[in-house]
Amino acid sequence: APPTQVSFSEVAQYEGCPYQYRLANSLGFENVLVPELGYGRAIHHILRVIAEEARESGQPPAPEEIRAILRREFYLPFANRWAFDSMSRAADQLVDRYRGEWADDLTRVWATERPFEVHTEDGILTGRADVILDRHEGAADSLAIVDYKSSTDADRDGVFAFQLAVYAAAGRGEGLEVSAAFLHD
Repeated sequence: APPTQVSFSEVAQYEGCPYQYRLANSLGFENVLVPELGYGRAIHHILRVIAEEARESGQPPAPEEIRAILRREFYLPFANRWAFDSMSRAADQLVDRYRGEWADDLTRVWATERPFEVHTEDGILTGRADVILDRHEGAADSLAIVDYKSSTDADRDGVFAFQLAVYAAAGRGEGLEVSAAFLHD
């Protein structure tokens, strides 16, 4: 039989609430549809697109390019016009603040959505690092993993720290020089 394979997202969901995990993954129950559904994913997607454009050009996109990305890529499938406009303004402020605080990181994007696997005797744990930066602290072969989160639940910090540790260990197992891992919340 093939080894059991689970994603880190599934582990995190189980860690958050085993009952909710069972309802969603074993019994097929869907989350309640709310206008905000997808906001975190939309922000994550926009930050990924910005990082990819920065990797291609070697510099952070200009503010007008970021606004064009937001207009083109921001998607909330269940929001009415008022909720969409409100969350779009919030996303604009958040992404603008992110660019201001992390512009230097955007000049060092080595990879986006980099898949990782950790093999154990019980199975395989999979995940994707949102962004990997090169030249950590100026060292040529030194990498830093960055994972985006939009959670406001402080109780999840331990799960997120574990996720970063797993990704760093997986990267080192592949021979990468992973020197740091950061959570951008």
